[in-house]
Amino acid sequence: MSATPRPNIEQRRGPIARLRLGLMGALDAWTAGRIDLQRSILLSGLWRSGTTWLHGALASALGAKMLFEPFEPRSYGERLPELLPELREPTWELLSAYLPYVEGALADRPVMCDYLEHAVRGRIGSDYLRGVRASLGDSLRKRVVVKFTRSALSVRAMHEHFDMPTVHLSRDPRAVAASLLRKPWEWPAKLNLREQLLEPTDGRRALFAEHEDDIARWDERGPVVRIVAYWCMTERHLLERLEGLDRLKYVEYESLVAGGPAELGGVLGELGFDVATEKIAAAFARNSPTTDRQRTGQAPADRMHSWRKELDAAELDEAERIMARFGFGHRLETAGGSTA
Repeated sequence: MSATPRPNIEQRRGPIARLRLGLMGALDAWTAGRIDLQRSILLSGLWRSGTTWLHGALASALGAKMLFEPFEPRSYGERLPELLPELREPTWELLSAYLPYVEGALADRPVMCDYLEHAVRGRIGSDYLRGVRASLGDSLRKRVVVKFTRSALSVRAMHEHFDMPTVHLSRDPRAVAASLLRKPWEWPAKLNLREQLLEPTDGRRALFAEHEDDIARWDERGPVVRIVAYWCMTERHLLERLEGLDRLKYVEYESLVAGGPAELGGVLGELGFDVATEKIAAAFARNSPTTDRQRTGQAPADRMHSWRKELDAAELDEAERIMARFGFGHRLETAGGSTA
């Protein structure tokens, strides 16, 4: 398998940054055998859903080290062909949007299982995994918060295998679409639903084949429709797979932001963590390093609903019909109503 050459982020870093990341990697390897996964958190949620902000807030509240995006294509390194053998000639755009699929036990996918066993303990060599960490000292911590944005089709398998408390953060897909298209990334506008959901040879086609005609039609629409359809189909599968699991919280971003530190404290409490109120308040107030600079400092309500001014009305109307079809009609009301 070959892929479009990946951006080399290491070349953009200076020698001091590379040295710092190398030391973090060495400390991660040293502490890997002492990581307490049962007192750590696995954080899931699609791109631009507030996961980076919540990642930092959870790590701050728990005194945990941050592990960032093991499913980011640059983290796979030379293991990409064996980790994703279902992809023959993946382009960078395909890989950027790709959600690895694990339907049964993670142990039934031994190569992926081995990779994740190392990743959740910080033992893989990717600098991307530790690039958002604030200090070298954080690398000595025995708890981790591991953030994934590409885990919607595998989070149950990971939750069951590692027995980790898990949070899935879900944001209104219209806001997700607007935020993705606001970034200087090419892949959201090039998202192809057939390539992502029907063509890989790992069994996922059985999940989405009933929507094949719709997928063909949506692939002819603009990026807002395609992103919202991708979100709806994968999020619906995730919701069905998460029913009945212990120590797993499905959290709507809008409710978390509106509820403030008390809501975050409630999530932590339900997962079995007893954290001081003042520590939760400080964690909640942290800024995300991936927030668009011009939006920093905006009131939460303004940031949550600003997407309404950015999206094409016709695309938005079709996107909202897709949301209603897949059982997310309540999001049309909680986010300020639909455009219809």
